[in-house]
Amino acid sequence: SLYSQQMFVLAILACCLGLQAVPASTALIEVASTDAAFVVLDKSTGTATCLGDAELGGDCHGKTGVAGAFAGVTKIYSTEGAFMAFDEEKHNLHCWGQPQSGGSCLFQREYEGDVEIHTAGTAFMLLEKKSGQAYFWGTDAYKEHNQFYKSEAGQFKEVTDVYSNMKAFVALDRNSGSIICWGDEQFGGKCNEESGAFEGYEVYHNKAAFVALSIKDGMATCWGDKNRGGNCADLVFAGVTLIFSNDYAFVALDTGTGSAICWGDKSKGGGEGGKCAGHERGDFKGFEEVYSTSSAFLAVDRDTGAAICWGEKNSGGECPARMPSLSDAKIYTNLNAFVALDTRSGTAICWGDPETGGSCDSKDGAFAGFTDIYSTSEAFFAIDRSTGTAKCWGEVESGGKCESSKGAFADFTAFYSNNDNFLALNADTGKARYWGYHAEEWNKNDEDGALCPEACRFGYFRAAAGRCCTSMSCDVEHSNSVPGPDCACRDGFTGNLEAKGGHFAGVCIPAPCNVQDSNGVAGPDCACKGGFRGEITWDGAVAEGTCSLQTCNILGSNLEPGPACACKSGHFGSISWNGDQPEGMCIRWTLLLTFLVVVALMAVLAWLWKRREALPPEEVVVASSSSSPQPAKAEAARQGGGSVREMEMQGMQP
Repeated sequence: SLYSQQMFVLAILACCLGLQAVPASTALIEVASTDAAFVVLDKSTGTATCLGDAELGGDCHGKTGVAGAFAGVTKIYSTEGAFMAFDEEKHNLHCWGQPQSGGSCLFQREYEGDVEIHTAGTAFMLLEKKSGQAYFWGTDAYKEHNQFYKSEAGQFKEVTDVYSNMKAFVALDRNSGSIICWGDEQFGGKCNEESGAFEGYEVYHNKAAFVALSIKDGMATCWGDKNRGGNCADLVFAGVTLIFSNDYAFVALDTGTGSAICWGDKSKGGGEGGKCAGHERGDFKGFEEVYSTSSAFLAVDRDTGAAICWGEKNSGGECPARMPSLSDAKIYTNLNAFVALDTRSGTAICWGDPETGGSCDSKDGAFAGFTDIYSTSEAFFAIDRSTGTAKCWGEVESGGKCESSKGAFADFTAFYSNNDNFLALNADTGKARYWGYHAEEWNKNDEDGALCPEACRFGYFRAAAGRCCTSMSCDVEHSNSVPGPDCACRDGFTGNLEAKGGHFAGVCIPAPCNVQDSNGVAGPDCACKGGFRGEITWDGAVAEGTCSLQTCNILGSNLEPGPACACKSGHFGSISWNGDQPEGMCIRWTLLLTFLVVVALMAVLAWLWKRREALPPEEVVVASSSSSPQPAKAEAARQGGGSVREMEMQGMQP
């Protein structure tokens, strides 16, 4: 059905707007948007699907979802209210949307050579580079709505840069300094086209006026709506290096002196005599960043964290009384409000129109974990990607109200906005959430299946009819265990995993390790071999790293690095490596021999001692007596009154 086709487009949209890394296949998808509509082109089938406000291009001119209707189209351009599809090969045009915004291009012709497409807020321009001829259509492209206008042949041949605002274009030839202006004169469609008048100039613009600045000469020329910055004849631009704008005014900064020049609508950020409303010219020392809403400015000094606000109060032109340091803050804006988010402290402060986003929870830590903020014209949406938790505030009809429970947006990977709506998408599963102006039209069915693509992408499957795609499980041994299309063998392993039913199947085996001087062990156990030091890492199945020889400081060694380390001449021992650490000892031969002799002598003495202890006691006594008999016998003869000789003859023992 058409609704299913549109929901399929929502799924594709997340891949195509560039906020997330996406598969190469999305290179076949082209996406463009107006203020309130999207168009998604599938280049492979020539099919375009439009969604959103039909008057602003949301119906593809009745060709949404028709296969081949946009065959050959490679690029889609847009203004605020219309689309233009261009076939670069055949040079055919398809336009739809608001006629007064360029939505009607009934002319067809063969264009010569390379062409460039440029857009203003409500008009298109097609420039033939070879012939220098240009074609325009849209609001006041040349006075009449829906009218096609062709320039003189060669008029744009030397053009190097094209600028635009809401209803006018400016073409600059940097080489000659010539300039061409066309479109609505009130918006800058008429200017001084004298040859060389803008040599060395840079061009800036807001919605209704242009400024050309020569930094070298310190001069500027302004044209367009005089009440919105189109008149700066009495101002001095010497020293000016930066120019910023909002919808109604300009501000120029001289960063060297810290002075600022403002002109345009005084109540909306302009000034009188170049003075920025409520501030002296020298108040801007150190300020080099300027942000804007539609009718107010915010200048920030990142070094000090200071801020200066001016312009319409209800559009953010008055800073909060207790403005925190903005040194590390991210600044976001919509039409009438500013938001400063400090991701380190998790604190945000909002100011401007409280009904359209200028009022938010500013308590310390209220935005802890929130890293990104998106905006429509009158609302903001903040997301904590780690938990899938969101905050919305501002005008409800512009998306200022959304599901804020923890994890409510956990299934979404990308977030987008236009002037009226927010869109949360998961391109892999096809799940989408769309809220804001008339969003109920796109949320008729709460069942996930109503938001799914017709066929699940690789790595996903439909668990049941009518349900959305679900990630396939990844339970293969030695895989990375990541469900869905990123399932693969983990680092250090190799193998082929195939999607089967609701899971992946296959085998992951250790990958070979060919790092020089490694241990050659396949898989994560690969390391530098003994005697070498280094780190081996894995990029998938490829081992990377370097193993370097390690020093060997063992006493008595040859001190050679790595495995060549050994005991030097005249020494005895062994050396081994425990990874990158040497182990062992080396001993001199002479010292070893001395040690062995001492050990041998000690062994002999120990043997003799043990031998003596092993003799019976009587042998020890006899041995002792026989060694000195005479004194004992003499003592016995003396006591018995006989001589020793007599005693011996009688056989007596002493």
